[in-house]
Amino acid sequence: MCIAFSSGAVAAACEVVEKYIKLPGSIGPMVEVIVPAAEAVQGKPGDFVDNAVREAPSGLQRRLRPRAKWSRTSSRTPKRRSWPARYDLDEGRVEFLS
Repeated sequence: MCIAFSSGAVAAACEVVEKYIKLPGSIGPMVEVIVPAAEAVQGKPGDFVDNAVREAPSGLQRRLRPRAKWSRTSSRTPKRRSWPARYDLDEGRVEFLS
């Protein structure tokens, strides 16, 4: 599984964190899962949105891992893995993050 975020959704999450706004309609719940990543990198050196783009997949991966059924597989069953990634919407490329 690849967990990837584009900068558009993350920019919205950063705006929520910086300006304490609530996004309307169905965009709110979609951005809500990214807000913890924006909060984690707020005030760090570098570009706020780019830092949050890089933090979002890793943060989500850490939060999902304990709850995922596939993380409790037996030793005989191959474990599934997930890789955090950044999706560049303009270029259509995926950059895998460490």
